[in-house]
Amino acid sequence: MQVSTKKTAKEVWESLKTRFVGTDRVKTARLATLKGDFDKLCMVDRDALDDYAGKISVMAAKYAGLGSTLDDAAMVKKLLDTVPDHLYPTVAGIEQFCDVEKMAFEEALGRLKAFDERSRRRAQITGGQAPSGGHGGGEKLLLTEAGWKARHKAKSGIGRCFNCGVRSHFAWDCRKPKKEEALLAKADEEWRTAPCLGGDC
Repeated sequence: MQVSTKKTAKEVWESLKTRFVGTDRVKTARLATLKGDFDKLCMVDRDALDDYAGKISVMAAKYAGLGSTLDDAAMVKKLLDTVPDHLYPTVAGIEQFCDVEKMAFEEALGRLKAFDERSRRRAQITGGQAPSGGHGGGEKLLLTEAGWKARHKAKSGIGRCFNCGVRSHFAWDCRKPKKEEALLAKADEEWRTAPCLGGDC
């Protein structure tokens, strides 16, 4: 109907070209705005995982409505990059043992939800609080390289073992036979193998 008033094919083509070029420009502008909104999207402590995942899914639907695609890799990256600190141990595990580029969004969400539920259940059992923000117990599960070096340095500073003479552990942690036991065993062996000097041997 929009081109029914045009008399020549050229006029029809020019009309369609003008219309769709204008539409493409509007779509490009809307995609740019949507991309900015997606980049700014971030989860805060008061957000539930399902609610935040819903926001990401809504973004994906908006992309599809504009003829574009927000794939799982981008959605998973956004989810893992923007969750609160208390979920970081799970994020680290996912990135270390899984192929994030090929992981489905639902799988990443499921792993995070499982850890979050377990943390809350453990907090209820122990009478504590579920971890939140940067003060949760989860961050204590991981040591940085500097932390390991500091721990090793502190351990190596322990005095010499009184049992074996080696540094880095105490006598009560020594795995070698105790000196007293070794001396008693040696004395007992010498007594048993000593030649009889007479009397009741």
